[in-house]
Amino acid sequence: MAAEAELPFSLQQGETIEYEVKPNKRGFILQRFIIVIVSSIIVASFASLGLTASTPSPSILYFFISFFGIMIAIILIGIFVSIVSYNKYRYWITNKRLISGRGVIGYSVDSLPLEMVQDVIMNRSIVDRMLRLTSLYVSSIGGSMMFNNGRISSVNYLRALNVDEAKKIQAVIFELRDERKKEVKTM
Repeated sequence: MAAEAELPFSLQQGETIEYEVKPNKRGFILQRFIIVIVSSIIVASFASLGLTASTPSPSILYFFISFFGIMIAIILIGIFVSIVSYNKYRYWITNKRLISGRGVIGYSVDSLPLEMVQDVIMNRSIVDRMLRLTSLYVSSIGGSMMFNNGRISSVNYLRALNVDEAKKIQAVIFELRDERKKEVKTM
């Protein structure tokens, strides 16, 4: 575990880190790589059709050159962003809250008080199943979800975890949540 001085957040009085999690590196990067490949095929198809439509006599060669050029550029950018963002993804479970850090260029740290956790749901997309991974969605009381650019925020969504580790994290969160609720009631 990281020393307190190395953490991107301050611990509250009486708060201790119980569990520190980093996504599965291979899975995290491959998960994003697959999404980038599919997206790049779609984007490159539309972009290259637009490029060939603007020329008076479209040629098949020009279509394929533009298609693969755009696709390769998108894939290279996607790989770079995946690797950089992996190095910034971290999740911490303390005796008081669930904390997550993420970013690509900048860095964001979010926290959710454990007493606000309603449920921890395992989520396995098709890509997750292909890579033998799972993600955890943490549902908070009141049904509020944090969104970041149209996606579930990482404080609510712990992605690219090994299945066994996700089960362990789920149990740890439930146990700490129950302890925290008892503690808050007695305050």
